[in-house]
Parts: sequence; C-alpha cells; structure tokens
Amino acid sequence: MACAATADTAARLRREQMYWVQLKSLAMHKSLTIRTASYVPTAQLQNLPIRVSYSYSVVQQSLRSTAFAIMARSAQGSSRPTTRSMTTTRTRRSTRLSRPHGKSRSSPSSPSSANVRTRSKRRSKPSPSTNDHASRRDQKCAQPDTEEHPDAEKATGDCDTSVRTRSFRSSRNTTTCNQVSLSRVKELEKDLEKALQAKKDLTLIVKQYKINEAMSALKHLEEYFACPLCFEVMAYPYSLNPRHCGHSFCATCILKWFFSRMHLGCGGWHEAVDCPMCRSPLVHTPDQTPRSDVSFPFTPNRTADIAICGLINTISTDVENSSQTASNSLSDWYADGHARQEWSKRERAGRTEMTSLAVQWNNLTPNDFVNIKARLEV
Repeated sequence: MACAATADTAARLRREQMYWVQLKSLAMHKSLTIRTASYVPTAQLQNLPIRVSYSYSVVQQSLRSTAFAIMARSAQGSSRPTTRSMTTTRTRRSTRLSRPHGKSRSSPSSPSSANVRTRSKRRSKPSPSTNDHASRRDQKCAQPDTEEHPDAEKATGDCDTSVRTRSFRSSRNTTTCNQVSLSRVKELEKDLEKALQAKKDLTLIVKQYKINEAMSALKHLEEYFACPLCFEVMAYPYSLNPRHCGHSFCATCILKWFFSRMHLGCGGWHEAVDCPMCRSPLVHTPDQTPRSDVSFPFTPNRTADIAICGLINTISTDVENSSQTASNSLSDWYADGHARQEWSKRERAGRTEMTSLAVQWNNLTPNDFVNIKARLEV
C-alpha cells in the first residue's frame, strides 16, 4: 500500500508540474505575471512540494479560480489540462458530474482543500533554496554580464578613455580659447590706443588748421580792408561820390578829412575838397538851404562792411575754439581783445556821426557844421 501511495503521489506531482509549465506559458501568453510563493511540506507526501500558489498582477481572482480548477482536475486524473476560461459550460458540467460522490470538495483529506486552507490562513515562508536562488538571480542581474560579453570590459575602458579624451580636449580648447581671447583683447587695446592717438593727432591738426585760417583771415583783412587814412581795419566804411574815385575809408576818418577843409569862421568851404587817394574833386557843398540830396558827398560801402564783419567773426571764433596759445595779433581780436574793442568803438562812433549827418544834411546851417567839426576834434 505504501508503495502504491508513493507511486500515485509521484504521478500526481509530475502531472502538477506539467500543469504548472502549461499554466505559466498560458499566463505569459496572456501578459500575466506569475510568481511562485512557497512550497508547503506535508507529512503524507514525505516533504515533497505538492502545492504551488499563484499571484497575479492582473485579474487575480480569475487566475486563482483557474488554478483551483487545474489542481482539482489533477487529483481526479484528467488527461488534458484546461483552464476555466478555456472550457465550455458542458465540459465544466461534465467535470462536476464525474467527480466522485464519496469525497467532499471541502474534505480535509483532499490535497486541494488542504492547500486552500493553508493559503487562506497564512502565507508560508519561502524555503532557503528559494531565497538562495532569488539572491543569486538578483546578483546576476546587478552585476554586468561580462562573461557572456567579453568585450564589455574593453568597451567600458574605451568609453572611459574617450570621456577622458573629450574632457582633455575640452580643457585644451578652453585654454586655447582663453589664450585667443587674451591675444584678441591685447590687439583691441592696441587698436584703441592707435585710434585715440589718431584722434588726438586729428584734433591737433584741426586746431592748427583753425589757427592758420585765422591768421590768413587777419592777413587778408589787413591787406585789403585797411583804411588809407588811419591804416587800421575799416570801421563802418564809406566811399566818396566822385564818378572816378571809388575809394573807401572809415566813416570817422573821411568825416575828419572833409571837415578839416571847412573854414571855421564862416562855416563854409571856400576850396574844393578832393579824394585823399586819387585827388578826385567832390561836389561843392552849397551854402543855401534846403540842400539837395545829390550834394551829399558820402556813399556807404555795404559790401566791404559785410566782408569786414565776417572776417572779424571768423578770426574771433577760430581763436577762441582753439586750445593752443595764439599769437598776440590773433589774441587781440578776441571778443574782449584790444583790437576788437577799438574797432567796435570806431564802428559805433562812425555809424552815429554819419547817420546823423545824412539825416540832417538838407537843413544844416554853418553853425551846425562848426559844432560837428568841434565834436570831431579837427
């Protein structure tokens, strides 16, 4: 009897193992996860692993019922393992009808019921062999597979060498870039110094040009716009009215020349007055009043007046804008220079006297002429 029981147990164990392999392949086919929980030793089966519990990550309840059905059919000696989902309603019904009536489903002697009770009570601890197998598997997963891939270590070394090479090249490129940047900065500094020096030189050239221009204007002013009587720059220039004269003089200079020929006792001109340059005679001044405008002997020279004022302003502006020390001849023509003040004074005096004489010329009496001569100090 003992030998028969042992043979029966071994046969059932082989069938269960076959069912386990088929169930595992089925679970893999349906994308389910199956994990071996424990092997429960029993005294009847002489410490042989006879129960396998399954846990599922997806549809756990359905897979559990399928495992129970497979274990029940293995106890009855079914020839073809099927799952509950694969069997039809007629097959499941025939299985229930073919079950022996003497054995209850919940019999404590049934291995399946014992397994169910054991699972429901507690989950048994994994065996040492299972723990060793799991630890070896974890170590194998954690360690690199250098045995199957002998070139992995070499590839890792090559990768490290490549990383070090790239790091060295990057540092070398950085150093090279820094050196290039420093050299570029030095070049830019030199270019900046050259540009600043060129700017200074250009500023000096411009200032020197302004000084030269002012000197040229002063020379032109003294050569072409000097009064023949005072030998100074003409102030408010006037010309004489003779047809062939055309000479210009300062307003005050020509007035003094004209009234110097007047007789102080009678206030008239007994002799003809001529141009001090060309000796062209002027129109005689009548004694009777009112006098005609044609008898007025002076004509303003507006063109010469505008040219003289422009040249004086050019000299003053160029000399003041220049930082260099100008010569005394140029510095005299500043806004507060001696030559500029003297010229302005003569220009105001000549404008006042000549304007007053032109306005009152028609009705002036000999006594008025005497007073004008006394005021001019001639």
